[in-house]
Amino acid sequence: MEEKKTGKGKTVTIVILLLIIIGLGAYIGYYDFYLKSVEKKEVYTEEEDDSKREMYTSESAKIAEKLDDYLYFANDFSKKDVKEFDNQQLLFFAILNNTNGYDNSYSKDAIAQKIEDYFGDNVTLKFEDIICPVENEVLYKYDEEKGYTMNDDHPGHGGLGYIGGEAHIINGTVKDHDYTVKARILYTEEGTFTNGSVIYYPTYEDLEKHNPIITEETKERTYRDVESFLPITSFTFTKKGNNYYLKSVKLES
Repeated sequence: MEEKKTGKGKTVTIVILLLIIIGLGAYIGYYDFYLKSVEKKEVYTEEEDDSKREMYTSESAKIAEKLDDYLYFANDFSKKDVKEFDNQQLLFFAILNNTNGYDNSYSKDAIAQKIEDYFGDNVTLKFEDIICPVENEVLYKYDEEKGYTMNDDHPGHGGLGYIGGEAHIINGTVKDHDYTVKARILYTEEGTFTNGSVIYYPTYEDLEKHNPIITEETKERTYRDVESFLPITSFTFTKKGNNYYLKSVKLES
């Protein structure tokens, strides 16, 4: 009698173990199927979304990393397409973003790579002497083999000022594989001529006319205090891999 109970108990245990194994197998199979379904759905959704959707936070954050740097070209924003940006501006931009100062020389590849990092193949860079905008004389001489070398005969003038500022993204959209962010901008002058002063302007035109919106006397003001007075500018980018390259700019209002 005791043996029969023991045998029956073993049978029940085996059945329970089999049910657990079958259940576990079914769960693993279902989970694997679920993951593959989600993966396919995400890929499909991303492809579909690139036709028209709101920009993901991660995408706008990636664009924001370099957006302030593009303000250097503020005087060219009215040209809209970056293909129309001034070639001398592009060359100077490459120098400013290759070093914290002005090195004696730059390789041709270093200049080209810096422009590619920001514009991809959206612009065509022409290699030529870089002309000083202050003295209107050659600042860097270009040689096809040596690249760029500072002109020893340049009289010098203690540095250059250039346009910078803060671009605050409002929103972003994706349409037909173009990535567009709308931003409000506080423009400022940067470089050695500013002497560390903090003066912000609502537009590039106001900067040229010296009509600031935040001065040393009102520097306690923040972007939030003046944002309603700042016009909107749209920046459109193309994407390649995980990088975004400026394609065009539109001054909206």
